[in-house]
Amino acid sequence: MRLMGIHGELTGQSFDLGTAPLTMGRGADNHVILSTRLASRHHAELRPDGGGWTLHDGGSTNGTAVNGRRVRTHRVRPGDEIAIGHEVFRLEVAPAPAAEPRTTVMPSVGPPVLRVTVSGGGPVGGPPPMTAAWPGRRRGAAPAVASRS
Repeated sequence: MRLMGIHGELTGQSFDLGTAPLTMGRGADNHVILSTRLASRHHAELRPDGGGWTLHDGGSTNGTAVNGRRVRTHRVRPGDEIAIGHEVFRLEVAPAPAAEPRTTVMPSVGPPVLRVTVSGGGPVGGPPPMTAAWPGRRRGAAPAVASRS
């Protein structure tokens, strides 16, 4: 879960909710520092609560609202909007981290595969020389070349 700023000076900023309470207020010791004069130094706190989160107003003078309704304590859910002064936050489900790409090696099935090795040292301006290795062919044997007439 995360708290996303949707209105006010913290618009666009997100605050991840971990396993510890998240504090909000004007004081520099808060996790979310608010600049609005309508916020108290220690205005509110989001506390983990049995797999969810509960918002607790810290006895602020101007109050805390969830979805437009003033609350003292409120169990919040994803989509709820929390307003403190001119700042509004939305509780969101944080996106899952992107899975790292995985490589799957498939077993070789079917006819042999042509392997081409390209090495440097070709003529200037021309393609580098190529050697082809076919399974079951003697190393160094010259490949058959079709000629044009």
